[in-house]
Amino acid sequence: MKLTIRLPDPCAQGPSSEKTTTMPYNPTRRELLRDGLMSFAAAGMPGSAIVEDSNPIPGPRTSVAIHLGKPTFFLDGEPFTSPVFETHVPESRYFRQLARVGCRVFSFSTNLAVGTRPATWIGPDRWDFSDLDTLAHRALDARPDGYIMPRVFLETPDWWLLQHPEEVQVLDDGRRAYPPGSESRSGRSFPSIASPVWRRDMAGGLQRLIEHIQRSDYAAHMFGYMVTGMMTEEWYHWSIHAGELSNYSAAMHAAFRAWLQRRYGDVAALREAWCDPRVDFSTAAVPSKTDRQRHRERTFRDPAAEMPVIDYYLFYNEIIPETIGRFVRTVKDVTRGTKVVGAFYGYMFEFGGDPEFGHNALGCLARSPNLDFMLVTSSYGHRQLGLGADYLRSPALSLALHGKLWYHDNDVVSSKFPDVIKRLGLKEGFGPGTIQQTGENLGATRTTQETAWMYRRNAGFALGHGLFTSLFDLHGGYYYDPQILAELARLYRVLGESAQFDRSPAAQILLVADETTGAYLTFENGAYARSLAETQPALVKIGAPFDSVLVDDLDRLDPSPYRLVIFFHTYHLSSAQRDFVRRTLLRPGVTALLNPERMVQQAGGHAVSPI
Repeated sequence: MKLTIRLPDPCAQGPSSEKTTTMPYNPTRRELLRDGLMSFAAAGMPGSAIVEDSNPIPGPRTSVAIHLGKPTFFLDGEPFTSPVFETHVPESRYFRQLARVGCRVFSFSTNLAVGTRPATWIGPDRWDFSDLDTLAHRALDARPDGYIMPRVFLETPDWWLLQHPEEVQVLDDGRRAYPPGSESRSGRSFPSIASPVWRRDMAGGLQRLIEHIQRSDYAAHMFGYMVTGMMTEEWYHWSIHAGELSNYSAAMHAAFRAWLQRRYGDVAALREAWCDPRVDFSTAAVPSKTDRQRHRERTFRDPAAEMPVIDYYLFYNEIIPETIGRFVRTVKDVTRGTKVVGAFYGYMFEFGGDPEFGHNALGCLARSPNLDFMLVTSSYGHRQLGLGADYLRSPALSLALHGKLWYHDNDVVSSKFPDVIKRLGLKEGFGPGTIQQTGENLGATRTTQETAWMYRRNAGFALGHGLFTSLFDLHGGYYYDPQILAELARLYRVLGESAQFDRSPAAQILLVADETTGAYLTFENGAYARSLAETQPALVKIGAPFDSVLVDDLDRLDPSPYRLVIFFHTYHLSSAQRDFVRRTLLRPGVTALLNPERMVQQAGGHAVSPI
């Protein structure tokens, strides 16, 4: 007998909206009841089932499920809230020092192509897993009862790009490589994210890597996987701020046309929306650079004349979480659902809603049936002790409402920053600017006491919002101090014990944001950013907790606790959404900041000046 599992894929770009997995299954009646019903709760993922077989995946079973009010990691059925240790400098001494202060899960990078570590996929049929194996053994030597959760960077090998020139992204001027001077992209080519060939082969490479791990002598220590990709491993488009726009490949045109067909259904609806009596699903094209950058003197695009551009940016953002969904599905298939998997995403506030980044589709990612958690770093612009603040980069409540865990990727440095800089031999910052500016961006402090205060702020931020947090020793050596390590030992105890406390939201302030509005903004328009990005540090310091949610998820939350509702540039509310807001959120006694204010007055609420 074989069992077929069907999972919905709401953001699929292909013709099917379901993922089907077939595997051998010969259950007794008792096993059928156990696996078909009990495993739903264990997986924390409605609509999915983890099936036992005669050849089980080695190691613990990990999952994400709601626990005391918040999505939480589970390790063999027990809640797990102790920070993961991450580093780009995976030396034994750093693993050992974190093991001594209480760390149980270690993370390091491994790549398909050359990246932060040596490549594993060195030729069409050639693999070299020696670096991966060495790092796994190094972490477990530090703590033999520990666990591993590698960051798997899906960097595309150069040999693959040479073999598949037609699957490479095409820039607006027809070139397939960035010109000299494009920072880290100078002279480089990248695959088209829409290429079915690239997706197939990268998924195959990811599968091969996981299968190697599952056959290794450390397989029993696997906690889960982080799947990273594209620009800086954080899944935003390669072309952002490069001067050249993308993606004009044949694969991108085909994917855009398929998306339009799903969106509009028939040609008549497409022609009406685009005000173009000649366009059809076979001729619709990716808008030109001129069209994408037109009318920058305005705030919004004109839907009557620019709907092709608006539609493209909606699609351009959705294709990233859809792509992430394809790769995390590979992890779930190969591990047969026994390991958690996550990816970077969710920087809408930080990027000011700019659709060129591709991070305006959190709602799509939140609906992914195979994703367990989303990694998000804290802002690099507001970290200074006292002056700055930790804050959420996108509507975190929406992620929780879909049962996904927010993984706060905490790469704040320490008072050891000058020593690390000296060891690295750097005279300037890691990017544009001085060493001092870079230190401010990374949260450098002057003394170990200040470092302790900074780390307590980070931990309080995670505890107050019910987030999972890591400790990311970005360049190696930031924790290499007895006083800092003593502080980390205290934080490990506190964060580990937090699993026993109720972390249900207690906010009476609700922030409502809309991802769709970003597609209507003119090119690199700063209007959205002034509301989304600049207000976040101030809101953190108002002295009261708040939740942030996407407008599309309002029907998933209980509105009764909220007394102040702030709408962040929700200019694209549909009639149905406006009616829902009137009926559920805007009750007597509720203060709302929104535009137009007439909607609040009609609902009987109190209106303050609109935003």
